[in-house]
Amino acid sequence: MVQWVRIMNLIATSPFENFNVSRITRDKPHLHKLSADDHLLMLELSYQLIRASGQQLQPFLQALSERHLPPSAVLAVHLKTPADNNAEVSFELINLSFPDEWIKEYINEGHFYHDPIKSYLQQNPGLDFCSWGEILGQVTNCKEILFRARLEHHQLTEGITLVERQPQSARASYFSFGGREIARDLRAISLLRFLLPFMDLVFRNGSAEVAPTPPLSTREKDILSWAMYGKTNGAIADALHISERTVKFHVQNIMRKLNASNRAQAVAIALQAGAIMP
Repeated sequence: MVQWVRIMNLIATSPFENFNVSRITRDKPHLHKLSADDHLLMLELSYQLIRASGQQLQPFLQALSERHLPPSAVLAVHLKTPADNNAEVSFELINLSFPDEWIKEYINEGHFYHDPIKSYLQQNPGLDFCSWGEILGQVTNCKEILFRARLEHHQLTEGITLVERQPQSARASYFSFGGREIARDLRAISLLRFLLPFMDLVFRNGSAEVAPTPPLSTREKDILSWAMYGKTNGAIADALHISERTVKFHVQNIMRKLNASNRAQAVAIALQAGAIMP
């Protein structure tokens, strides 16, 4: 019960509790509040992911899609982009319901290099998701226009893609959900954005190349444990009787060690590695 309360505190103070619609539509911002039941659902699902192995991500995504999301096609991709442009991009795929013909075409025809959705997210590292319709409606490059035409052929013109990046490597996890309903369902997008770092962690743990989690110092564990409660740097500094600047230094060092892009991802990695206890 205690670990659920702690994760619930992290959810309650998460920036994902309020979802900014303008990040999809570019219109005036509106906030989407999740209900108390939604918070409990996020608690349950994040706890499942913390305890999951890499092989359990596919059944998790299947159950998530069937029970908690609008009807959608689901694809997860963990990829490594090499520094050498002449080297091949390596993919690890979980395909639940995208057309197999499109997946083969995407890989064999090199669509990866002309994918405007992937390019948009790479060019905007501050974003963790985008709506396909918004991006596809703005393409002007001939190859990207061809890419859009092929999506139309496979009836994949609306949907969303979420990305969790690994700052110190060329790896990233992309989770795509195709369908008109999910592209417009703010509750579903809010839920997925919260679960994103947890899903990425499970995906990485199922990879053939998983780096061991570096050891954390006692001070780093203390700070991360307070972060698990959703405490700010200032609150952690008060609790540990150190300066806020020192807390910030340790948080940045923790994220670097764990190859985490944000505090929530760092907490998820540390929990699954057993570095901190829920």
